[in-house]
Amino acid sequence: MTLGTEVHEPMFRSGVRLKGCQKKLVEQLIKQIHESPGPPTRKLIGRCLATLFNVGDASLLFDSINKCNDTVRNKDDSPSFLQVKLAAISCLGTMYQHLGRMTGRSYEETVYILLKSLKNAESQTRCEVMIAMEKKLCLDLVMQQLLVHKDIFKALRHCLDRSCS
Repeated sequence: MTLGTEVHEPMFRSGVRLKGCQKKLVEQLIKQIHESPGPPTRKLIGRCLATLFNVGDASLLFDSINKCNDTVRNKDDSPSFLQVKLAAISCLGTMYQHLGRMTGRSYEETVYILLKSLKNAESQTRCEVMIAMEKKLCLDLVMQQLLVHKDIFKALRHCLDRSCS
């Protein structure tokens, strides 16, 4: 344990002090998604969001997932918006990986949004979607949603064929 984690660990165990400022923390993290973060920052934002919802109150979870879904759904294909879209995809994958069943039925909607975004995606977005799907498939095997598996397999097989040819 480092000195920094010893100071904050009791706060996260009880979760009481976290709930008071959780809404502000979630808003700040969602705002960081829209600041065009790089790959390490994307992963960190996703892990921080997952930890906040795991330890604190999960009432803002679906709102955060919907905001990320809206970002992915956005039709803006400009290079400046690409990093924002990649951050949203990465955060979705990380949140689903760490939160599992807490995410409920929002999983299916997110899968279809990501699969739809694959159709016109360039290589970076395709790669990030496949990584997010890998994280989701681990969750999905536990949840046994075989109908979604078939759609995921078709879309990702097409992406792999396209990138390998």
